Amino acid sequence: MVFTRIYASMSKKPDETKDERRERLAAQFNKIRDKTGLSMDEFAKLLGYARASSIQRYGNPALHSGQYLSGPLMERMLAKLPGQFGITEQEVRALGGPIMAPVVSAPVLSAPVQDGRLAQAMRQARRQRSYTIRYVADALGETIEEVDAWERSALTPTSDQLEELAALLAVDSEALRQGIVDPLDLEKLADATFVSDKLPLPNGPRDVEKLGVVAAGIDGDFAFNGAVSEYIMRPRGLYQRPGVFALEVISDSMYPAYRKGDIVFCDRTEPSVGDDVIIETFPEADGSAGKAFLKRLKRRSKSTLTVEQFNPPEDLTFDPYEIKHLWRVVPNRELHGY
Repeated sequence: MVFTRIYASMSKKPDETKDERRERLAAQFNKIRDKTGLSMDEFAKLLGYARASSIQRYGNPALHSGQYLSGPLMERMLAKLPGQFGITEQEVRALGGPIMAPVVSAPVLSAPVQDGRLAQAMRQARRQRSYTIRYVADALGETIEEVDAWERSALTPTSDQLEELAALLAVDSEALRQGIVDPLDLEKLADATFVSDKLPLPNGPRDVEKLGVVAAGIDGDFAFNGAVSEYIMRPRGLYQRPGVFALEVISDSMYPAYRKGDIVFCDRTEPSVGDDVIIETFPEADGSAGKAFLKRLKRRSKSTLTVEQFNPPEDLTFDPYEIKHLWRVVPNRELHGY
């Protein structure tokens, strides 16, 4: 968005701590809402938000880490409130501090980058604040699945969602659109990041097919036997993701990354170099099962596919025409939803 810098009247008081500043901000925000006589949900809808969860953190100093309201929220409040309900423009501007206020001309938004940098930047900015995906989803009024999809490049957030996310994570929104993390509050950055939630995680449905496998001889890790051996619990990070199945590792060719008896989950995401993959080859004879392999994708071209084996260390090369299926093994960070 195109912005020009203005300075509002809510400057920091002498000897005021950041906690005291946040408490004063929350009190003044709630005072303005009280003047409207609206509930938090009605107030949010007046400002163009879908629900109260989009703004309620600003009225609670324990939930909002910033010392001022976000630029997008200030823009909406300045457009809707001054001259109404006995609220003056000065009262609204007092909540902004030194903010980036929109110019009079129509805002111009940069298109978010689409090459994975945006997803990586969103994930990095979230972890720098020690926020879990659940926390971000609850704060923005979105689902865990949607926020997870943003960080996997499966979905791109809208302009409004990006602005609210940038405000929550205290990063420059325009830089975030370009896949760059530019923190606005360096003192709040975490030395270590929490990647799990404090509350117990919900169990997923027991609906993931665990496909049956059998030994495939000395030159194959295993072969599919064409049966579903059982249904197992869907990991939290795979909620609502279609095309997921599981396998039990019966070879030690990828030790120590995978041990015999480990369960791996696979999905339909196109694998990239560095991903672990399951390769199923076409059968060598009618009625027989093709050999299958658990390996790490090392190189890929139109004529060859090269994978890495750990035990013993070795590179294997496949002709793409002999490959029946190529599946990505879902990494642990995705299984746990971060």
